Amino acid sequence: DYYYAACDQNCTDPTQWGLIYLTSSSGIGVIDLNKDDGLPQRYFALDPAGRPRFIYNDGVTGHVGTYYAYCDNDCLDPYQWYETKINKDNGNQGPFRDEDFNYPVMAFTPQGQPRVVTNGVSMQDEYYLFYLACDNNCDLPTSWHSAHLYEPGSGPNVSYDLEIDAQGRPRVAFYEGAKLNGQGDRLFYAWCNNSCLNSGNWQRSDLGLAGDDGRGPDLELNAAGKPRIAYALY
Repeated sequence: DYYYAACDQNCTDPTQWGLIYLTSSSGIGVIDLNKDDGLPQRYFALDPAGRPRFIYNDGVTGHVGTYYAYCDNDCLDPYQWYETKINKDNGNQGPFRDEDFNYPVMAFTPQGQPRVVTNGVSMQDEYYLFYLACDNNCDLPTSWHSAHLYEPGSGPNVSYDLEIDAQGRPRVAFYEGAKLNGQGDRLFYAWCNNSCLNSGNWQRSDLGLAGDDGRGPDLELNAAGKPRIAYALY
């Protein structure tokens, strides 16, 4: 179940909080689209105008997919919330024929355009870290576009975070999971400066930490747009 809570004043008083139920999601079979037990949990954000948005996965028959939920006014009224599907499919509902996303992280450009980084599977059954973007008319599924960035590696430690600089450019901290021959388990800083839905315009740098260090990165940018990362040290 997904709820939305808000408080505008005296927020140490529980009675000043409004709380509404929004929607429920469900998993299907061995592919659980309702993954809520891992990192990261940064699927909720406010746009520059202070309006709430979040991303969730649903596995309910007839409603399978990844959804961008949003509200512009009176957001403690559930009837003011809307959603649009943002993952591609081939016209058939079902987790085995869609582009599937898990653990989305969302941030906004200064112009209020949503940007997302997520672990996922392409319709060709290839695993990638994906970047999603919408520049306008984000209530339309056709306005959302995705690009695959990097192979995520395997295991439970794959994790990442996203920030957008003052010029609207995405920056990502990415902990890669295990790979064959002892590869993987590394923390990267990745960035793109233009045409970021073109996978070839992304660059990344291995931060050179010891193996297993760097899990669960949390990325922030300072006022000058310089990256700062907190992470787990093992």
